[in-house]
Amino acid sequence: MADDETRSPALVPPAAPSLGHAQEQVRVELTTAEIVDLLTDVSNMREATGRAIVVDYISEQVRAPLLLPDLPQPKYYLYHLVHACKEIPDGLQVLVHAVEFVAGQTAAVARLKRMLSPVRAHLEPVVETQVEDLLTGLRVPSLTRLYVAATGNSIATVPFRLTDAWDAFSALLDHNTAPGKPSPHLIFVAMLLQTMQTRQSADNASTEEAWRLKRLREWMTMQTEQLRGGGNVAQADYLDRMRDRSGVLAARDDKPIYLIIQLEPLPELVEGRVMCRLSHWRQVHPLEWRPEPGEDQVVPLDAVPEHVGALIHEAERGWAYELDDSLVLEFVLPLDMINLGVDQWTRDDPEMPDPTPLGAEYEILVRSQERLRALSFHRAWRQRWQVLVDAVDGLAYLATAAEPAHPRPMGDRLLSSREIVACVLSGPPDREPGRTELWKSLRAGIPVVLWHRADEPPPEVREAVRRVIDRPDIRDLPGDIKRLRGNAPPADDRNGHSALAVTLLWDDPNHFLDDVRALRAPVPRTRQSM
Repeated sequence: MADDETRSPALVPPAAPSLGHAQEQVRVELTTAEIVDLLTDVSNMREATGRAIVVDYISEQVRAPLLLPDLPQPKYYLYHLVHACKEIPDGLQVLVHAVEFVAGQTAAVARLKRMLSPVRAHLEPVVETQVEDLLTGLRVPSLTRLYVAATGNSIATVPFRLTDAWDAFSALLDHNTAPGKPSPHLIFVAMLLQTMQTRQSADNASTEEAWRLKRLREWMTMQTEQLRGGGNVAQADYLDRMRDRSGVLAARDDKPIYLIIQLEPLPELVEGRVMCRLSHWRQVHPLEWRPEPGEDQVVPLDAVPEHVGALIHEAERGWAYELDDSLVLEFVLPLDMINLGVDQWTRDDPEMPDPTPLGAEYEILVRSQERLRALSFHRAWRQRWQVLVDAVDGLAYLATAAEPAHPRPMGDRLLSSREIVACVLSGPPDREPGRTELWKSLRAGIPVVLWHRADEPPPEVREAVRRVIDRPDIRDLPGDIKRLRGNAPPADDRNGHSALAVTLLWDDPNHFLDDVRALRAPVPRTRQSM
């Protein structure tokens, strides 16, 4: 393989008068032929019907008929169209609007808009070409989410289907910059570098991707140096932090999106039915845990599965539709409800035959509402989670039914060994001894707890669970349990439920919600506030 210096032209060095922001660059006017080439990349412009609508659109906007020779060859016709638009004040911008109206938001239209934008260019053409060579064909997980995060929005409309990193970068070149923030295309590259570095550290990057990573880091260094040279130190520091930080979602190599559902029982009955508050959040940011709350609902407890199914449908058809990442369901439950078989619920319509359980379709993670709100438990919880993430010394504790209902030996063992990151209960936690075993585990900061919801699970199920949890590295445990559920035979009750009625409490201390404080050290109160 050729060495780095022979694979592609070197990026322009810092001394070159390029690489700057829009105010330092001058837009070079394109020739008629160059604009025609951009137009022919738009498939609708190669069709007579599309061209006819564009001409009618322009004529209506300028309030005068646009008279062009009737030429069947698209390129000849477009050449005369561009010439005519150049003779009209702001005619090229009207042409861009017309093409966008006909063709919609596509990659070719985005490039046309950017190249004909009256705003000055971010990059010199030679540098833009070099960056295009680096980003074209570069596909990384969560590309759409990196684009959305770079725009500064939570859920934004993606202009078109992003096929590679160049699609995202080129669209962001024409995006507005927030006050005091770096340009979105620079934020995108910083986050892209962080993602690529994570993949390389996990040995998931190819040799080609490693080479691109090296070149992109060199280019980003030039950008931050120029920002500092221009007095924009804060923006340069922001990009450095974005590029070099380790993501808080480091417990897994992929970057799933999350639908978080919280249930809280209410004391009042309505028409004799137990009611509960159903809250939900969606998490889409690729590098930070930043859940966005939805609207709370008060619903009967027996209607919760139906409402959860509706939230999943809303995600699949709406905010998660454009995202290619896995959807994970987190259920934040109080101890009195933590044994609910949420993995056996379904999002299928009741009329559908053989409904698919959620646990066979999604990773289902249960979390403890009480521990999330108990700050005094968080320090030990964070420490054990770090042991789990490091995946070197992690141990699992398997409780046995022979232990007493208040297992002091179990509690002492958990507290004395910081390497224990997972616990398998001897029974379900809605009765003893499982109830006390779960509380001992939560109290000791154990982030992962499993149990079978039946009193006497089949021996083969107990052995399958033991195999996936009794090992130092359990970072893939949610996926392992999902696969076990999918491969388990149906239960004997013939209701379509799986015989693997196993609940996985997977409690990441970094996954805080807006109704509880983030997991940080409490601030000591002053005398005035006491």
